[in-house]
Amino acid sequence: SITWRDLEAGLRAGQAPMSADLRKRAAIHEAGHALVYTLTGIAEVQSASIALHGVGLVKTVPNAHLPETEAWLMNNIASLLAGRAAEILVFHEPIAGAGGADESDLARATAMALAALIFAITREGKPPPIEAEAEVTAKILIEHLPLAPPYEIKSRTE
Repeated sequence: SITWRDLEAGLRAGQAPMSADLRKRAAIHEAGHALVYTLTGIAEVQSASIALHGVGLVKTVPNAHLPETEAWLMNNIASLLAGRAAEILVFHEPIAGAGGADESDLARATAMALAALIFAITREGKPPPIEAEAEVTAKILIEHLPLAPPYEIKSRTE
C-alpha cells in the first residue's frame, strides 16, 4: 500500500530539501497573515500551509457581511502586509519573496492602497490621472502622501 511518506517522496523527487531556516521563516510569515485576518475579522482562516519551495498560503473565507469601508480596506492591506511584518519583527528583515514580484503581498497591498487613493481623489471631484502608470503612481504619492510618515513601527521588545 502507498503511504504518506511514499507520496511525499514522490513530490520531492529531484528537489532540494527546504532548509529549517526557510521553513521557519515561511511559518512565521504565514502565521502573521493568519493572525491579522483573525484579529481584524476580515476573513475566517481555513488553513495555513507551506509548499515545497517555502511558498506559503493562508486559505481564507472573506466575511462578506462586512461593509467595504475605509477601515475594511485598511484591514485588508494590513492582512496582506502582516506576513512581511511578522518576518521583520522576528528576523529583522523579510526574505525577497515577501516583496518585489508582481504577485507578492507587498505589490498586492501597494496596488490596493493606490487604487483606494485614486478613488478618494476622484471622489473629491478631481479628474483621474491619465499619464502612464508609473508616472501616475509617483505623482499621486508625491502630491498626497506626507514626506515622513506620522507613525513609527516598533517591536514590543523596544
